Amino acid sequence: MHRIDTPNNVGGLFADPDPLHGQGKVVLDAAWANDVQENIMAVLAAAGVAPVKGDYDNLRDAILALITGGGRQRMLANTTFYVDLGGLDTNDGSVGAPWLTPQHAANVLMGLDLNGFTPTVDLAAGQTFTGGITIDQPLIGGAAIFQGGAGTEIDTAGTCVTAANGAIFTVKDTKLISTGGNGITSELGAVVTFDGLDFGACASAHMSTRWGGRIRGDGSAYTVSGDATYHARMGSGDIVLNTAAIAMSGARTFADAFLQGDGPGTIFVQSLVFSGPAATGPAYSSNNGAFVNSDGTMAAILAAGFSAGSVSNGGLWD
Repeated sequence: MHRIDTPNNVGGLFADPDPLHGQGKVVLDAAWANDVQENIMAVLAAAGVAPVKGDYDNLRDAILALITGGGRQRMLANTTFYVDLGGLDTNDGSVGAPWLTPQHAANVLMGLDLNGFTPTVDLAAGQTFTGGITIDQPLIGGAAIFQGGAGTEIDTAGTCVTAANGAIFTVKDTKLISTGGNGITSELGAVVTFDGLDFGACASAHMSTRWGGRIRGDGSAYTVSGDATYHARMGSGDIVLNTAAIAMSGARTFADAFLQGDGPGTIFVQSLVFSGPAATGPAYSSNNGAFVNSDGTMAAILAAGFSAGSVSNGGLWD
């Protein structure tokens, strides 16, 4: 962009003509007008605002969109949103006008600029949601919490909680049941932290990572009330259950392994504490370069009823 540089400009500024004092009319040329126009158009394009002839708000709208995060609503405080089976996804998510589905809450979060604050999605106590939660992009400006209550369940034919592509969030105090998938799947650099969950029956794994996903149950206390092919399955990435307290509700069965590593990465399970009836199934299976690290917790795992595990194709167990 440039200041007006045509004849009769005064130091790069426009001036009214004043023949008595020798000030001529400043010439407005196409070069200057196009320079101004295209600079304004660049602002509109950056904000995704389409130029409309006669719309005097185009530039204002573009500037507002850019300063509020590229069109994203910017959070100004820690905020709780509410999901309830009596709600509507057209509501605003407030306590008096909750949303209907957990996925709608996830969609809203993916469109916000969290701005360093924490959104908490309150999943109503005593209710069973038949749709899961998928966040498949990074949350801008922070991480989120999905918080259930007494009797909150996600019971779905697919995976209950899916994180992908760098998403980071926490799931708490909810029962997860899947008739066709996993309780939690984390992939492609995503990180899911959990606490206070109840892992009900899952067709595949209670929790599973692949393609560099991560799952964290550090210091968590949780319940296992349903069977699964695996409790924790790591395809790649890592799963950490450090100092976790696991309450087995009923005699649970894990058909292939309680802990299964099947690719480059680590399952770390230091200082597990089990309670409840004995479980059935191999303690571990470590294959294809995986490292299943019990850090001295093997005695506790075997005492919980599991049989000895196995390694193959460069898998490691400690």
